[in-house]
Amino acid sequence: MKRTWIWILLYLFSVAHGQSQCLKEREPAVMRQVKPTILLRERVGEAVPVTELDLSALLMARVREASRLGFFDRELKKTRHRLAEHAREPAHVDLPPSREVKTHRIAMLSEEAMKDLEAHVKKALLREKRRYLFFDASDRKQADWAASFYRQDAVRPLRLIAVRGDRIAFEKTYDIPLYADQGAVLTRRFSLKSLPSVVTLAAKEALVTTYPIGDAP
Repeated sequence: MKRTWIWILLYLFSVAHGQSQCLKEREPAVMRQVKPTILLRERVGEAVPVTELDLSALLMARVREASRLGFFDRELKKTRHRLAEHAREPAHVDLPPSREVKTHRIAMLSEEAMKDLEAHVKKALLREKRRYLFFDASDRKQADWAASFYRQDAVRPLRLIAVRGDRIAFEKTYDIPLYADQGAVLTRRFSLKSLPSVVTLAAKEALVTTYPIGDAP
């Protein structure tokens, strides 16, 4: 009898213990807070904020450095010298001297273009005529011939244009204003083939005539 009660008590105790384990498993899990782990305990060096130099400030610093080293002075001197030479003597193309009197015409304003102009503008253009003498100012014979022709006819205005030669030296020698055909722009526009050449410019066309030295237009 006593053994029977012992077995009963053991059974009840085991059942109660199993129920208590089930209740514990059903309770929500609670996460424990974990302290952060310090990976680096020693300081390597001084901490400084990272900053980027402004681009304009960087460029100004480079400019000041270049100016201090004299780079700008050298470049400015080269530029002044190049501009002075360019103003004194035009960039030119080599044209042969004229051997005979020869004339060709270059069309300017067409009839269609003239129709679009107002009446007073059209009338002024048709009345206007200008003359240009193209020559090589580095050739003394052509320079003397151009200066002589310029002084012969003071009634009709004439503009001397050098395609080559020292413009300032010519003006000092002959006391005549001289213009330059920079880059041979007008030379190509009027299809000049030899020098000297006289261009009579009107609204509808340009008359281009070449003259050998010694012949007068």
